[in-house]
Amino acid sequence: MKINGLIFTLFLFLATACASNNVDQEPTANEKKAVVYYDQGTSELVEKNYQMALTNLLKAKDLDPNNSKIRTNLGMAYYFRDQAELAINELKEAISIDKKNTDAKMNLATIYMEKNKLK
Repeated sequence: MKINGLIFTLFLFLATACASNNVDQEPTANEKKAVVYYDQGTSELVEKNYQMALTNLLKAKDLDPNNSKIRTNLGMAYYFRDQAELAINELKEAISIDKKNTDAKMNLATIYMEKNKLK
């Protein structure tokens, strides 16, 4: 049991160290928790376990709603659960948070192309 706690603590430390948007600013407790949910949700997304990905990414969003990366992956979790409109909304929000988020832009363009909604 001590090893699992140590591994989790180490994982949490490593995940939060990589997640900081501003090197000078310490992440909040919620941002640290959000990173753990984001990482788990992203892993589930890669493993094609879309319901668990959605669950974890929604928890991450609740903790850090202005995180563009969370919103991007949440959009893709919605997309793979056949909820295209929710996916589009999340991807648009990701782009509005970070205009340089090319992943969100590419994912949104792909959905629009698939739905024949390109302008």
